[in-house]
Amino acid sequence: MADRIALFDILVPAGTTKASMTAFSMAFSPGTVEAIEIDVPPGSAGNLGFQIWSGGSQYIPLVGAGYYVLDDVHKVWPITGANNQGDFKLVAYNTDLWDHQLAITFRINENIPPGIALSSNYVSV
Repeated sequence: MADRIALFDILVPAGTTKASMTAFSMAFSPGTVEAIEIDVPPGSAGNLGFQIWSGGSQYIPLVGAGYYVLDDVHKVWPITGANNQGDFKLVAYNTDLWDHQLAITFRINENIPPGIALSSNYVSV
């Protein structure tokens, strides 16, 4: 179970072509990402494609693998060895006539050295 989560609700505007894709910052405090979840509500019908970038490079799907084009899906990617600086972006297109929203959740573990106690205001999820 993760120590915390970072949630991003991202609205991808209608009429965003692959040639004019939009990048959305998904920055959070450093920590070790254990999983990335994506919720794609129903309705995009093949008009919405996205990638997740980390540290300036395509991360999901793997470089050269194109875009995820999903509809009415909840997908979870367990992660090992991810960038732990909280430097992620969603790169997306939406060729539909309507805006489409994605919910991206990062499950994050704290990078706490052994023997260091958490502060009293720390709240786990």
